[in-house]
Amino acid sequence: MNERLPENIKNIFSTTPAGGTVFIAENHLTGLIRRYASLPLNVNRNIDYTESLPETKSFYFLPQDLTKVEQSGKNVDSIRSKTVNILNKYVNETVIISLKDEGSRGLSESSKAHFRELGINIDELKMRGAFAAIINNGKLVSYNIDNNAPVFLAKDKLQSLGIDEVSSAGFVGGNFSEIVIDGKNRSKQERGLNFVVRQKSGEIISLNVDTYLTDLDTDHIYQAK
Repeated sequence: MNERLPENIKNIFSTTPAGGTVFIAENHLTGLIRRYASLPLNVNRNIDYTESLPETKSFYFLPQDLTKVEQSGKNVDSIRSKTVNILNKYVNETVIISLKDEGSRGLSESSKAHFRELGINIDELKMRGAFAAIINNGKLVSYNIDNNAPVFLAKDKLQSLGIDEVSSAGFVGGNFSEIVIDGKNRSKQERGLNFVVRQKSGEIISLNVDTYLTDLDTDHIYQAK
């Protein structure tokens, strides 16, 4: 069933923050969308799906419904964050983040808001600062930010998750990214935010978002307020 849905529909569910509302006006795919919305990956994140235009609360929607939403008088913002998409997609796994070089300049407002919701004071991060964090099952385990020196996450927070070391340095503090698991640095060691996902299956996924340039995606997702 999932394979028959367009990617932008899957993306809006994964990008919408936990507890958020997805609005997609009724169309020829409505039956499939309803079944997709009822899957555990969406239900466990308390995603509310509706085909009727919500009148009072904030919600997320796709370009096909832009005119309808604008005519309702809602304020509309574009939400297309790769960072948020990664964090939402792997909300039930362990996600490790390590910044290298520079990663604050292109960090979108939606990403910053998501980090704040997790308990990370991301507004402390300045140009070419260091930032590292661990998020397990959607909950913050540990994080550190330093704008003048490298950061190293405490080992007692790492061992129970099977992680050897997590460190970060911005351009002025050493310019490196390390996410060491089983003795190997799994970080892509590229500019911006380096993500390593340690899945319950044992699979390890390495990703990067160049947040010096931007973390906005090319597929438009909108938020109405």
